[in-house]
Amino acid sequence: MITLHIRDEYGIFLGSVTVDEMGPLPERSVAHPPPILTGTQVARWNGDGWDVMAARPPQSDGILVPTQAEYTAALEASYDVKAAERGYDSRLTCALRAGYAGPFQKEATVFAIWMDSCNAKAYGIMGQVLSGEMKYPTIAALLAMMPTMEWPQ
Repeated sequence: MITLHIRDEYGIFLGSVTVDEMGPLPERSVAHPPPILTGTQVARWNGDGWDVMAARPPQSDGILVPTQAEYTAALEASYDVKAAERGYDSRLTCALRAGYAGPFQKEATVFAIWMDSCNAKAYGIMGQVLSGEMKYPTIAALLAMMPTMEWPQ
């Protein structure tokens, strides 16, 4: 017998079941147990583990809004892609060069300033969302709202 944890089509934890591990397994089930939840908290499966959310997020046209972790991961991935344009293995190694005199300092400084401006913009957007001024953006919409960056020559 094995205990599996069932999630709905949006990844929200619904409950646990014990089934014969040799029999058919329920759809949308995982063996990884969700965290202990309190009050209105819900757990949402992110593909690797459970995210704890204060409450079930609102839905827009039947689509569950992204979690903060998903927004953060998307922003960080976009920074990594931009850094890779110049051969850096990540946003971290690129931004690190801004603090050291050398041939990469100028472009790394431009990159670090851009990355910080994106973070500031994202925090501003989330502030507008939480205050009700705007709806939760999709990941693609959030990324489209970020400042652009041009590498120095």
